Amino acid sequence: MSATAQELVTGPFVRDGVLLNYIGGSWTAGSGGDPSDNLDPATGQPLIRVSQSSPEDATAALAAAAAAQPAWAATSVYQRAEIFRRAAGILRERAQELAMTLTLEEGKPLPEAVGEVVRTAETLEVYAGLIFGPLGELLPGHKPASQWTFTTTVPLGVVVAISPWNFPMLLPGSKVAAALITGNAVVLKPADPAPMTMAAFVAILEEAGVHPGAVNLVLGRGSVLGPALMQAPANAVTFTGSNAVGKRIAAQAVEAGMKYQMELGGNNPVLVLEDADLDLVIQELTLGAIGSTGQKCTATRRVFVVDAIFDEVSRRLQDAFASKRLGPGVDPETHVGPLVTEQARDEFEESVADAVAHGAEVRRFGEVPAGGFYGAPTILLEPDPTADYVRRETFGPMVSLIRVSDYTEGIQRCNDTEYGLSASIFSRNTASAIAFAADIQAGMVHINSQTTGAEPNMPFGGMKASSSWSREMGQHGLDWYTQLKAVYVEG
Repeated sequence: MSATAQELVTGPFVRDGVLLNYIGGSWTAGSGGDPSDNLDPATGQPLIRVSQSSPEDATAALAAAAAAQPAWAATSVYQRAEIFRRAAGILRERAQELAMTLTLEEGKPLPEAVGEVVRTAETLEVYAGLIFGPLGELLPGHKPASQWTFTTTVPLGVVVAISPWNFPMLLPGSKVAAALITGNAVVLKPADPAPMTMAAFVAILEEAGVHPGAVNLVLGRGSVLGPALMQAPANAVTFTGSNAVGKRIAAQAVEAGMKYQMELGGNNPVLVLEDADLDLVIQELTLGAIGSTGQKCTATRRVFVVDAIFDEVSRRLQDAFASKRLGPGVDPETHVGPLVTEQARDEFEESVADAVAHGAEVRRFGEVPAGGFYGAPTILLEPDPTADYVRRETFGPMVSLIRVSDYTEGIQRCNDTEYGLSASIFSRNTASAIAFAADIQAGMVHINSQTTGAEPNMPFGGMKASSSWSREMGQHGLDWYTQLKAVYVEG
């Protein structure tokens, strides 16, 4: 463990410098072989050693969840809500410490990491309120004087949550919280590059009073643990990550008879019309494209600008990119941190090289620091909008800037993708904004703001290849973790 990590990453989830599993209320080392080294993306140096779990560890976690779930579900919603409020308070109290841990392993600038911790606390508080909503409906029957017919909701049972690394507290935290608040038990498998933050979160849930076994954490490679997790007694799986992995998990879930929820990729468009506020446009495009180093499914990928203002937007966006400093996320002067792993950096550079090889005009900005896994913010100027390097999702600080003649061409170009996660329009014209909200094929629509950002009480999810017809967050997100029961009562 690095000296910095040793100072920060302390608690029951670390023993002898090794990050541990949490199974059945106990922190234990994985039985899948020697721990692996997780690297600091800002330096490329070892950060912490991580337990490697075996399929037997995954099976034990599922069994612990199944054993704990009935008692946890029997806990009153008042008690569950109070536990969540207590956990949210701890998150707020320790926001700076937790954010530093997050930045060390994932790389994003520290202010963004603080915001993520706070948003996780807000999500717990929102769920603690939403859980007091109606459980079902009283419906009319054939015998109104002697019969009640009503619906109610009950937990799914045991939920497997497989989470990504790019928001290592908010995304897995929201999955775990939604499952727990609705009375399920959870087995969490976090992404390999960023397990420390989620271990700290699970420890906070333990401290706040979640029942032993109601939440379990297994660390290690998904290729090893996946098959063991996708079986009874698991009843459902929720996954956020790549389309390729998501399709495999969905197929396994169907085979196992499990309910599944997939949040996958995005290639999010922005349409800028002639009457847009260009100061706002440049600010929001910059944040949307290179915030979090462009490592989020809702990042702005394709910007379509009408011809009359294209040159000005191009000039000003390049100036904005040039003003951003690359560096370690812990440095207060940093705007753009490193990519999460060496592989992520290499894949990003391959995407840039592919664009160059196919004749794209490429502009790159900023001085890349020595060491670590940095990728310079990149703008592709007027690339072929039908080219594969434009249409596929690239994880990193890169955006395509494309000229269109008018709204009609712009909306056609925006929708010309297999994805449909998030989209945005910039215009002062209310009619244009309303038309865009109706015409765009996306699950989330932003008017005069970046494609990123979501409220914890609003549904999160996309259309087409971006999601599996379900939503996370808010009441719609909670509903997914329950099943409906119809009840007939004879007097």
